[in-house]
Amino acid sequence: MRATLWSEYDQYYRDEPVHVRFTLENLSDADVVVESDHPSKPAIDMYFIDTERRWSIGAGASQASNRLIIPPHGQHTIEWTLPPFPQADIYFLFGVWGSLNEEVRLSICYDFGRCD
Repeated sequence: MRATLWSEYDQYYRDEPVHVRFTLENLSDADVVVESDHPSKPAIDMYFIDTERRWSIGAGASQASNRLIIPPHGQHTIEWTLPPFPQADIYFLFGVWGSLNEEVRLSICYDFGRCD
């Protein structure tokens, strides 16, 4: 499996929405089954860290099912447009997938002159 977490920019300015995309790609010659450890949670999802974890659920990005089958050399993508963040900071975006117990992370700066 290859996981890619993408954002349109690595730096966003005040009142600018944040566009992110999370893709899981099956690099094998067999189906890969991705399942959540809980029936009410999606098989794959995205979230970011603020004062609380904010998942993409309800924002149209979550994989609706708690079980996902990705065919050989196939992929599955979810996208999410976040509202502008509440304050200037460096935020960490995460893409997670259940039964494989993996995650990818991407950091972005919001309303900063430079990210360094």
